[in-house]
Amino acid sequence: MRDDTSARVRATAVAAAVLSAAAFVLPLCAGPAEGALPTLSASNTPDPTLRTYFSRLRPVLANFRAAYARADAAFTKTDPEKPALLATRLGAVSKDFSAVASAFRKVTAPESLRGAHRSMVTSIELDSRVFGVYADAWKGFAIDGDLGRLERRRGSARQLGQRAEILQRRWAAAVVRAGKAESISVPATIVEIAGG
Repeated sequence: MRDDTSARVRATAVAAAVLSAAAFVLPLCAGPAEGALPTLSASNTPDPTLRTYFSRLRPVLANFRAAYARADAAFTKTDPEKPALLATRLGAVSKDFSAVASAFRKVTAPESLRGAHRSMVTSIELDSRVFGVYADAWKGFAIDGDLGRLERRRGSARQLGQRAEILQRRWAAAVVRAGKAESISVPATIVEIAGG
């Protein structure tokens, strides 16, 4: 009887941990939740105009959103009783964000946005670390079942994620301001990241 109760308590705690992590990821997701990432591509030319910057960012931003969608799918579509599988999927998401950061780094921003652009690259690298920490946390939980350690690692990942979100919003706000100043329509994804 006691073993059955302990198993149910553990399953409930694991499910709550998965849902809590999903709540962090869901607001950042858009687009299809499954499937492979589109091919990463980003051209690099000297000092592009804002329009050129936007056109070069579009495929990178699509990959950025796809990575968040894969993270959402990992949290929401993985059986909470299979933490090793969740760890594997989150490790793949971490690699997705590394690829997005690399592609983002290759896009040349207009001079006025270069600092903000570097911050966005940093934020995507933080996203990669976030999901790497999540993957390690769930891998450890699959091995030792230590819910306390899982919670501590998840707390660390949340802090990194909050830093990434702040940097992303700052970048997006700078880009939106630049678009308004030049009367250029800003891609919807950037407006969404900016919070409006």
